[in-house]
Amino acid sequence: MSDAIPAEIANANKGPGILAIIIPVSIFSTLFTAARLWVRGKILRQFHADDWLIVVSVICCWISVALAVKAIDNGNGRHLVTLSQEEQEGVVFWTLVGFPLGILSFGIPKLAVVAVLTRIMSPGRTHTIILWTMAGICNVLLALNAVFLLGRCVPAESQWNFDIKGKCWDPQILVRYAIATGVFSAAVDLYLAVYPGLILLNLGIKRNKKIALTVALGLGCISTGVAIFKCTRLPLLAAKDFSWETAELVVINM
Repeated sequence: MSDAIPAEIANANKGPGILAIIIPVSIFSTLFTAARLWVRGKILRQFHADDWLIVVSVICCWISVALAVKAIDNGNGRHLVTLSQEEQEGVVFWTLVGFPLGILSFGIPKLAVVAVLTRIMSPGRTHTIILWTMAGICNVLLALNAVFLLGRCVPAESQWNFDIKGKCWDPQILVRYAIATGVFSAAVDLYLAVYPGLILLNLGIKRNKKIALTVALGLGCISTGVAIFKCTRLPLLAAKDFSWETAELVVINM
C-alpha cells in the first residue's frame, strides 16, 4: 500500500518519539509516587486520601501507556493512508480506549491536591465545599469527554469497524466541548496553585519558608500551562489523518 505514495509519507513515523516521551515520564511519576509512599509509611507512618488518589492516578497512567503502545503497534503515529484497514481500525480502537484512562490520570490528581490543601490549610467549611465541588465538577466534565468520544457514533463499534455504517455527531461538537472542559480544567489548576500562596502570605512565618512553600504548592501552574496548550491541540480530534495528527494528543493526555 505504501508503494503508491511518496517515501517521506510512507516512512514518517511519530510512534518511537511518542514512546520516548510517555514511558520515561510515567517511570518518573511512578518513582516519585513510590518515594512519597515510602516517606509516608516509613517516616511519617500514616497515609492520607491524597496518597491513594495519586496511586490510582499512576495506575491509570500505566494502563493508558499500555494502550498507547498497542495503538502504536497498530500504526498510530503513521499516516493513515499507509495503513491497512485492519491497522486503521486497530489505531482508532486502542486510541479511543486509551483516552479515558489518560483523562483520569490527570483528573484524579486535582482531587488529591484538594485533599492536601484542605488538610494543611484548614479552610472554612464553605471554602472546603467550594474546593471539592470545583475538583469534582472538573472530573465529571473530563469524564464526559470520554463518554462523548466513545459514544458519539451509533453503534459505537462503527468508529473502529469500518464495515459497520453508523450515524455520528459532527466531530466539531466534541472538539468544542473538549476545549471548554480544557479551559475549565486550566482555571481549576490555576486556582489550586494560587490559593495556597495567598494564604501563606498572611502567615507569620519566615520569608524563606513562605517562598519555598508557595513554590512547592504552586507547581499546579505547570498543569495550567499544559491544560492551555492542550486546548490549542484539541481540534486535531477532528483530523482526517487520525493516526498521524492525533499522535501528539497521546503525549499530552498522559
